[in-house]
Amino acid sequence: MNGPISRRTLFRGALAGIGAAALGGCSSPVAAGVVNTPLDPGTVQYWNLFGGGDGVRMQQMLDGYRKANPNIPLEAVTLTWGNPYYTKLALATVGAKPPNVAVSHLTRMTTMQEAGLLQELHPEDLARHGMSPEKFNKRAWEAGLVDGRIYAIPIDTHPWVLFYNTKICGQAGLLDGAGNLKPIQGPDAFTDALTKVKQVTGQYGATHGLIPDTATPWRFF
Repeated sequence: MNGPISRRTLFRGALAGIGAAALGGCSSPVAAGVVNTPLDPGTVQYWNLFGGGDGVRMQQMLDGYRKANPNIPLEAVTLTWGNPYYTKLALATVGAKPPNVAVSHLTRMTTMQEAGLLQELHPEDLARHGMSPEKFNKRAWEAGLVDGRIYAIPIDTHPWVLFYNTKICGQAGLLDGAGNLKPIQGPDAFTDALTKVKQVTGQYGATHGLIPDTATPWRFF
């Protein structure tokens, strides 16, 4: 694929984590950076949804890109997190004016791959840039695979830590003989455990630490 990037081509390469997806043909500036091929002239348009500390780190990455590629203009736009972002991205695609690169959650990646919007990333290309499976969290890396092929690279992950009150959980019958939380497998068992805790306390069985953040419950479920 040679020549300028076609704005009618969306997500034909991927750098994902929570995920950045590269858009355009194989000779696009982003794809060229991965596979070490000649760059097409033009501006790279990039959409993301990072705010807060993530936004600060994203800006550092953008500054690094500009420093390394002074002859390739970069237009970066940060949009509203969540469904508004994906709605705008979908509408831009329908309108044949998508960005060249866009961040995507891995939960959306499989759907985009099934629609033929992502280009496979080959291990030998990634290896030239020091990227290989053992350098990433195993579960995060595997989430970027479809049928064993690489379509996404994790750049932002969210580990979860559950703290529990041993006194309350003991009264709710949720601890084993050693005083540890019994295994909870699946949503039904988790809901049942929270119900038992609520019966002890009269309050909600669990909460998250980022109140009143609305994104965390979305990740939670």
